[in-house]
Amino acid sequence: MMKNFFSSVIIFLCFFTTTISVKAQGKLADYQRAELFNGLIQNKIYHSPNNVTWLTQKKQYFYIITTEKGTEYMILDPISLTKNQAFDQQKLAIALGAVTNEKHEAYQLKITGVSMSSDASSVQFTYKDKFWTYNLSNNKCEEIKKTNNPDRYWGDGNNDLTDRKTKSPDGKWNAYIKNFNLFIKSSTETEKEIQLSFDGSEGEYYSSSIYWSPDSKKIVSNKIRPNKQHLIYLIESSPISQLQPILQSRNYLKPGDALPHRQPSLFLVDTKKQITLDYSKIQSQYAVDNIEWRKDSRAFTFHYNQRGHQKFSVIEVSATGNLKELIVEESKTFICYSSKMFRYDVNDGNETIWLSERDGWNHLYLYDANGKVKKQITKGDWVVRRVVNVDEKDRTIIFEGSGLEKNQDPYFIQYYKVNFDGTGFTKLTSENGNHKAYFADDYSTFVDTYST
Repeated sequence: MMKNFFSSVIIFLCFFTTTISVKAQGKLADYQRAELFNGLIQNKIYHSPNNVTWLTQKKQYFYIITTEKGTEYMILDPISLTKNQAFDQQKLAIALGAVTNEKHEAYQLKITGVSMSSDASSVQFTYKDKFWTYNLSNNKCEEIKKTNNPDRYWGDGNNDLTDRKTKSPDGKWNAYIKNFNLFIKSSTETEKEIQLSFDGSEGEYYSSSIYWSPDSKKIVSNKIRPNKQHLIYLIESSPISQLQPILQSRNYLKPGDALPHRQPSLFLVDTKKQITLDYSKIQSQYAVDNIEWRKDSRAFTFHYNQRGHQKFSVIEVSATGNLKELIVEESKTFICYSSKMFRYDVNDGNETIWLSERDGWNHLYLYDANGKVKKQITKGDWVVRRVVNVDEKDRTIIFEGSGLEKNQDPYFIQYYKVNFDGTGFTKLTSENGNHKAYFADDYSTFVDTYST
């Protein structure tokens, strides 16, 4: 009896699922109706500005809108609050037709990637996979020859052993890698080369990414212990270049595989000596990067990302070789070191503005030169999404935030302004919607667009 029951259930389920799949399969008329609906709603959102750009020399905003006519290109003057057509689109249609031997409608131009020069004298765009410029003074279109850089696989990393020479800021020296070591030579090429490092080898060499101090008296180069590549293989079944498939490989590291080990190394040009540094704070590294010199050449800084992403620190190294952790982020779970990372050094490192999730929410902190938190600039059960601008003179910050406005979607972006000490908090936008602001270069005005 039980056997017959299960047999009946199986038969019913098979029939039920088959019936559903048959009903789910659309007919030709269904697809035609869906395609017709798609065509009816395309380009029907009118007068919604997009591609807003500040024209630095013109001191005006350029933007694109869709109207009942089609696509229009506009200029907005923030002083007089007037808007006008950016250029005569009919003349552009005629000029483009003259070089393509085609007829073009002024408000249905099939061009993309449209931008305007900062002085509003020309327009750049793409048409049929070619780059063009339109000169407003003579109403002529010309093709711009551009070299497309080949796509680069992110897992390949950077080539740290090249023969390039890096010139010192004062122009007197060239620094380069030779036989895995760091050398310098007078830029006049009249004096013999000077070897600064002597311990480089094929298994542990100095990087050709060389960082001169602004006073041209000091050099930093990473000493690198490379790792072994771990390749995965893929088959390109239908390549453009040939009929037969192509076997491709990618360097793809997995958990537990060795990573390159980098040690920032400091050299003094005047004495031709290397300064010994303490590397105990940067072991078990995922990455050591973002090397930057202080403007007065007193020190350089770099970022240390521990493997596993549970520690991230900003480290300063003085010209005498003293290492100091300015900022230390630690988490038992994960530190978002990419999309949420923000650091701004105020007055050449006398203060630092830093973005952190240490209290559970993404907020801004102000540090002093010794790595001590002076002030939590923003706080609360909401997040800073992105810093737009830091004004050192006025000591203010413009940023994007989400979740602060009550009775609004917590993912909506709003714009705010705050002083370095957390006072003077000002809402720049507040309407119930997701905002996108486009600022003038001096941040005195901005164009705001939003949608719900």
